[in-house]
Amino acid sequence: MGLKYFFRILPWLLVLLLGVFLYYQKFDLWGTREVEPAVERQTLIFERIERLGKLELSKYHLQEIVEMKSAKLANPLLSMVSKYNLILIAKGEATACVDLSKVSSQDVFETDEKITLILPRPELCYFKLDLQESRLYSFEKGFMTDDRKIIEQAYKIAERKVKEAAEQSDIFDQAEMQAKLFLGQFLQQFTDKTVVIQFETLQTPKEPINWPVK
Repeated sequence: MGLKYFFRILPWLLVLLLGVFLYYQKFDLWGTREVEPAVERQTLIFERIERLGKLELSKYHLQEIVEMKSAKLANPLLSMVSKYNLILIAKGEATACVDLSKVSSQDVFETDEKITLILPRPELCYFKLDLQESRLYSFEKGFMTDDRKIIEQAYKIAERKVKEAAEQSDIFDQAEMQAKLFLGQFLQQFTDKTVVIQFETLQTPKEPINWPVK
């Protein structure tokens, strides 16, 4: 009778023992799970940030109008044969990015509750004209006008104006906002602390980070 009763409850005892084993394994109550070294975790974070390189964050499409008109010369005949009046409608684009290759451990600050990452300020990765979309609206000229030279000059002016227009827009503000969103989510994978993304200023202190990140 006793042996029969033992075999009846044996499956339940095995289930109970398995449950206890899984519980201890999950919460590492055996104390056998290897703890990831803090230095390795820190290196991993910076390696992954650095690999992102120049992170392109915001792109603006711009249009500029360039008007060029020849100066009036003292010689009326020479002024007439070399005069020109040009209007160029130029379209281009500019992209702002953050150069993450400039980030180092000196740009990270840690407290018990949060990690703060100081990033370099956004910059223009590139700006360029869209030559297919840009066009000469009008070009009046004399028969001695150097067409090629004037048109090349107009396009150079247009490219400079695209750059200036981008720098005067809110493209850098948009880049900062996108960087905070993207990198905040990216770094949250490596820590349960609050991640704060800020951008460097002339007053930003440089102090070593205190690791590990839990």
